[in-house]
Amino acid sequence: MAESGCERELELALEDMNLEMPNGLRHVLFHTGTCRKDVYRSMWGSLMFIGKLKTGGVRTLVYPEEIREAVRRRFGDRPPQAGAYDRQYVDQGYHVSLEELVGAKWRGPPKTCKLCN
Repeated sequence: MAESGCERELELALEDMNLEMPNGLRHVLFHTGTCRKDVYRSMWGSLMFIGKLKTGGVRTLVYPEEIREAVRRRFGDRPPQAGAYDRQYVDQGYHVSLEELVGAKWRGPPKTCKLCN
C-alpha cells in the first residue's frame, strides 16, 4: 500500500505516542470521500455507531489537530466544504482524543478498496 505524505506524517505522530492506526481509520481518512465533509461524516458515523464512542450526549465531535491537518493536506487547496470550526462547536463539542480514535472499534476496509488491499 502506497502512503501519501499526510498519511506518513500522521503515522509518525501516532508512533511518537506509541499508538498504531487501525486499518479502518486509515481507510476512512485517506481512501473515502471526495471532500473533507465526506471524511468527517464517515468518521462521525463510525465513531458513534460502530465504535460506540461515549460523548455524554454531545453530538458534535471536535477531532484532534493531527487528524484535521491530515484531512486538510489530503484535499490540498480545494475549498473546504465543512469550513473551519465555529467557536461554539469548539467550546460545546466533544473533543475526541487520538487515543479514543485509535482505540475505537472500526469496520475493516472493504475488499474493493485497491489502496488498502
